[in-house]
Amino acid sequence: MAVKGYVDQDHIAWAVISRPERRNAWNSEVSRLLADFISKISSDEKVLGLVITGDGEYFSAGVDLREILSAGDRKKIYEIFDLARKAFESIALFEKPVVAAVNGPAYGISVELTHLVDYVIASKKASFAITGARLGLVPPISPVIGWINIGVRRASYLTISGSTITPEDALRIGLVDEIVDPDGLEDRARSIIKEISKSDPNAISTIKRVIAQHRLKDIEEGFKLIAESALREDTRKRIEDFLSKR
Repeated sequence: MAVKGYVDQDHIAWAVISRPERRNAWNSEVSRLLADFISKISSDEKVLGLVITGDGEYFSAGVDLREILSAGDRKKIYEIFDLARKAFESIALFEKPVVAAVNGPAYGISVELTHLVDYVIASKKASFAITGARLGLVPPISPVIGWINIGVRRASYLTISGSTITPEDALRIGLVDEIVDPDGLEDRARSIIKEISKSDPNAISTIKRVIAQHRLKDIEEGFKLIAESALREDTRKRIEDFLSKR
């Protein structure tokens, strides 16, 4: 399965992006399974919170470029990114704490995901790059609301340059909240969830609803931008050239 979802003995839910053979590239199945899992745990009062991480060495290589190329028409492209939007919305609307545990390199849409969670922990093995513009793809979150987290110039530079930054640089600009040794990533994510869950659940859900209203205000427009950019012939040519060199 592209997402391994389970609840552990501490009542913490884990969503593990699991396509290690594709460096955990984000495709429609990831979007669908993640949204379904969050919907399922939302009604479980025992669940304290959610941790999102990757299976193996990568957090995620970003959007699945091969799926984009295989989409034959506008309807299919919009369907791919509409599913991604719904998954992102489910993350933002989940009324319990959400922690991203970035276990390794994170590219593109998986970096965008960090703007919608409550806390980001990065392994020392992590790195971050929003590389879509190099291929002609417009990132759906950073230009819309991500700049609120890290500042306008930083968001602009990262998204138009596609530069890779270290976890230390990500911490400095506010993209992540802390860095840990790889072996301590899961335990630290678990402890953050437990720490937050000491607060009143009604207060947590109310605060998260208010924040989600702002996070999601323009998200539909952001995913329209990436869908439209994916339809351009020069973008598809850039993607084909990129994949041919791998």
